[in-house]
Amino acid sequence: MCLAVLSSEARAESALPGVRVEKRDPNRNNRNYWRSDSDCLTHGRRYSHGEYFNLPGISHCLRYRCNRGRVENIEEACEVEGQCHRVGSYFDHHCVTYKCEKFDRGSHFFYQPTWFRTRCEDARGRCRRERETFSKYIRGQYYRNCQCIISSSGAVRYSCSNN
Repeated sequence: MCLAVLSSEARAESALPGVRVEKRDPNRNNRNYWRSDSDCLTHGRRYSHGEYFNLPGISHCLRYRCNRGRVENIEEACEVEGQCHRVGSYFDHHCVTYKCEKFDRGSHFFYQPTWFRTRCEDARGRCRRERETFSKYIRGQYYRNCQCIISSSGAVRYSCSNN
C-alpha cells in the first residue's frame, strides 16, 4: 500500500490579486484642462459627455461614463486571469469559490476576490466534494483511491492509495 498526503492552502489573500482604484483624481478641479463644463478629466485624460471608458493601466473590468462633468462608475468587477466577475458575484477558480468584493480604504476602493469555499480537485481537474473517492495525480504519481478533507480555513488535505 502506498499512501500520499498533500496539503495546500487555498485562500484568496495569496492566490488572487486585487485592484486598487483611487477615489479622486488630483487634477479633477483644475478647470484649465477642460474644454467645456460637460467634459470629464480624470487620471490625466479628457472624456466627452456621454463617453464610456476604462482607465488605462487599472483594469478593463472597471467601466466609467462621463456625465455632465462627473465621472460615474457604471461597472465594477474583479479581474481574474482576464475574466471579469461583477462585485457581489460568486465564481469558481481551480475548485475554489470566491466572492468579488469592493472595499472602501479611505482614499481608494479595492476590488478583491475573497475566499468563500474550497472543493477537492481530481486527476481530470473536476471539482469533488469532501470525502468523495476519486483519482488524483500527486507529485507526478497517479493514485486511484483518493479522498480529501477541507479545513475551515480552506486548506485541502488529500489522502490517497492505489488499493
